[in-house]
Amino acid sequence: MARVAGLEEYRKAQAEGSWWAKLLDRAERSFRDIYGDEILDARDSAYKLHQKGFHEEMLSVDDVIGVFP
Repeated sequence: MARVAGLEEYRKAQAEGSWWAKLLDRAERSFRDIYGDEILDARDSAYKLHQKGFHEEMLSVDDVIGVFP
C-alpha cells in the first residue's frame, strides 16, 4: 500500500532494507493525510487482532467477530 501510494517512507524503508517503528508511525500519518482517520481505525483493528489475538491468545471468537461489525 505504501508503495502504491508513493510514500517517501516506503522509499526510505527500501533503501534501508527494512521498516522500523518510527518510520511506520510516519507512514501511518501520511496515510491519514491521504485517506482520512478511517485508516487509523483499520490499523488499530489489525494491531489488536495481531497482538492480542495471535501473540497473546487473549481474544475469543466473539471478540474477533466484534472487531468486524
